[in-house]
Amino acid sequence: MIPGIPMDDTNWCLSRVAKSLYKSKVEITSEGKSHMCDGRVARRSKVRYTINLRGETPESCNDERVLPDKSVLTSEGTIIVYEAEGLAHFTGDFEISSPERKGLFTGRMELSYRVGSHRVGNAEACDERTHVEGWLVGRAGERRPLSLRAMIAGKWAAPTPRAPVSHASDTYLTGVVVRPR
Repeated sequence: MIPGIPMDDTNWCLSRVAKSLYKSKVEITSEGKSHMCDGRVARRSKVRYTINLRGETPESCNDERVLPDKSVLTSEGTIIVYEAEGLAHFTGDFEISSPERKGLFTGRMELSYRVGSHRVGNAEACDERTHVEGWLVGRAGERRPLSLRAMIAGKWAAPTPRAPVSHASDTYLTGVVVRPR
């Protein structure tokens, strides 16, 4: 069973989504107090993401009907950062809006910074300074039974009190939308 997708008699289909992030940033909106964790200074802060999505992939990799070009993903939540090294984890609610500002998807986003999963052939180190990976799980709402399951990966450093705004580069969102036939 896939959470949020009933296993009734409905026939379910998949649509690919693939977008690059451009002019995207995360900024600290409320800085928390620092504290010690295993001898390292950590800080929990509130952050806001503004992520602009555009298609730079072959048409076969993205279904414009479910995630149009120039959509905007916004998210607010909490980030925990080890300040000296940039190891971090974010979790928060997200919304994706169309270029016309109509709500497309809402859900939960989680991102980990300086954590790498593409280890085959040393494609990336386990702790690259400007690397992020994470996921989004969301839905389109009651009247449109669509479920978004996507990943984000690329070059993006976590924000810190010394650098409270961080911009993405070479970062992508890719996944599927589960929809009824």
